[in-house]
Amino acid sequence: GLADAVHIELLGDPGAQWHYAVIIPGDTAQILFPDDSTGNFYVGGKMFAVAVFPAGTFSPSAHYNYTLTVSETTLGFVADAGEDIYLCYGDTAILGGSPSACGGTEPYQYLWRPSYGLSDSAAANPLAAPETTTLYHLTVIDAAGDTAQDSIRVIVDLPLSVSISDQETIVVARGDTFALEAEISGGTPPYQYEWYPHELFENPQDSAQTIVAESTVTVWLEVMDSFGCAAADSVVISPTEGVCEKNLPVAVRLEAYPNPFNRAVKVILPHSGQLTISSVDGRVIFAGRVKAGEFLWRPGDEISAGIYIIRLGNLTKRVLYIP
Repeated sequence: GLADAVHIELLGDPGAQWHYAVIIPGDTAQILFPDDSTGNFYVGGKMFAVAVFPAGTFSPSAHYNYTLTVSETTLGFVADAGEDIYLCYGDTAILGGSPSACGGTEPYQYLWRPSYGLSDSAAANPLAAPETTTLYHLTVIDAAGDTAQDSIRVIVDLPLSVSISDQETIVVARGDTFALEAEISGGTPPYQYEWYPHELFENPQDSAQTIVAESTVTVWLEVMDSFGCAAADSVVISPTEGVCEKNLPVAVRLEAYPNPFNRAVKVILPHSGQLTISSVDGRVIFAGRVKAGEFLWRPGDEISAGIYIIRLGNLTKRVLYIP
């Protein structure tokens, strides 16, 4: 019959780094890429192939010789829980090796502990979806009552989220420059950014952006952390020709004092969000994300006396500036 396990040794001429792969055909071919030039492999009495290939810096025009030795061997009873896994929050992974046990006397019984986050703690290769980093221990019992053990750590990333704005649509004055900067929470820094549509941004990979509001457009941002986990958010930028006083919301919960003011006005913000300050004709004087609490606006010399409209989401407050 065919061997259950084999010993493979590869020796090649110097000048190239020699590697090989053990290929076991099946419904989905199992391919093993060992790090060493020699090793023992469980093939389970199946036909298999060995692929040899050079790597590194070598001359493609030169001729190299290698010797590949394959011999039958015997493996002890071992369990294989698999290599440690890095997992995005909410994703799943398959635990165990291919196979999860070899040697000993079949059939095997499998026991994974803890059972937290597992689809089946008695399966050879259960699905794992823990919400926090977890060390799983595998115990395998063969038909003779012998046991083998192994463990695997599933390292779970923190939940990653991104928010461009707490509003679905941001209204700005047409032709004005508008600043965009997302709030990132969770995940594992450093982060990579990608803003879309690309043609709106000079460098779509920068964390903060500015765009000129010429027409209504949906802007979205994808963020990837060091785990390779991703999150996205979008917002609609809608330019307007101006602001009419008759369209101002009736309910006003923003507070500002002193009002009238001549140097600075303190705005009390009930929540975080996108704050804009504009003249009654729609010209945006200030736009940016602010946090709940106090915001001090000093208009300086660039604006003239008059009524200015402070907006936070759907809230507005009118203030009178008298230089």
